[in-house]
Amino acid sequence: MKLLLKSLYHKYYRFQSFKVLGRTACLGNEIIKQMGWSKNYINHQKSRVDYLLDLNKNKSIFSNADEILKYLKHKFIIGTIEHQRYNFFRYPKPDIIVMDSFSELTDQLFFNQSTNTRFLANYSDVDHSLLPIDFQCLGLLEENKLFQTYDEFFGKIEQIYFNTPLYFVHFSTALDTREKFKYRGGMIQKIINELSKKYKFIHSIEVDDKFVNKANSDNEEYNNLPYHYSNETYYIYIQKFRESLVNANS
Repeated sequence: MKLLLKSLYHKYYRFQSFKVLGRTACLGNEIIKQMGWSKNYINHQKSRVDYLLDLNKNKSIFSNADEILKYLKHKFIIGTIEHQRYNFFRYPKPDIIVMDSFSELTDQLFFNQSTNTRFLANYSDVDHSLLPIDFQCLGLLEENKLFQTYDEFFGKIEQIYFNTPLYFVHFSTALDTREKFKYRGGMIQKIINELSKKYKFIHSIEVDDKFVNKANSDNEEYNNLPYHYSNETYYIYIQKFRESLVNANS
């Protein structure tokens, strides 16, 4: 039933007059929602760019989501595991591509040595005590491979989805106390800005840290997560996104 629903979802996308393809987490998803594009959108959340490139070369590397479910501490991400079976480069040409930085910033690669399959999740999404011995956590995409991998990924976008504008939204690390991720976020930002000079279809969107505040929902645990922001912060991101759209089309 799950695969049938997903198949219908992709078929629905195929016949949309305005198609949006992307790879976004909560920040990008909120932008998509506020733009009114949710029904036009196919999302590959948690599919890192290195994984998307590898899947395009070898379609057998994805993991069975039903099998992975029992290893997850946070069961609600199972849909993002299911998305990892789909090839980012095999859709009808989209009108726009939207990405955010979360996956290369925080998502980790889990590799099954016996089957050569893999899946992506945050480290805390997985109950590591339940993972079979065949699984290895290979961690984040190595910093020394970020530039080359993004370059290859955008080159593929240029080849397959030529002339499609790509909007890349940067998660602010202002609320993260870990220097490792602050450095990594800054590094990703510099790489995307540099590559936007080579690939003119890339539009890089960032918000000054002084405008970034933590979430203010009724759920204190949610509020304390460093990559969930206040409604006011999301509003600023959305305004920046709209401005980028206008500037790109002027």
